[in-house]
Amino acid sequence: MRYDDDKSALPAWVCVKDAAEKSAKSRELYEPSWQEYGEFIKGRIESSYFRSKVYMDFRDKFISITVHKPVRQDLVSSEVFCLDDYIETRGIEKVRTAKGNIVYRVKRVDLPTLVGEA
Repeated sequence: MRYDDDKSALPAWVCVKDAAEKSAKSRELYEPSWQEYGEFIKGRIESSYFRSKVYMDFRDKFISITVHKPVRQDLVSSEVFCLDDYIETRGIEKVRTAKGNIVYRVKRVDLPTLVGEA
């Protein structure tokens, strides 16, 4: 796991709007089966971090699935340990941000291989 310390001086609503626009534009870069795989991974993450809000964004180089400030019970649950094993074996990157969020990044270049494994 690595830490992502990028911070923005912009108001939160501006960042949220910009992220939604980027995601909608970048979604077109992903084949439907790749988008379904992203939804599949998001579902696994949601079931592991069921006490926390989870959302997915599309970027140019990866699908970003964010767990918004997971609670302590989720961080030490057996479901999360199983999820992390699954994520690690597929080369999906896990990043913890300075704000306490956890971001899973599914690289676009890896998707053709990963879709066959779902």
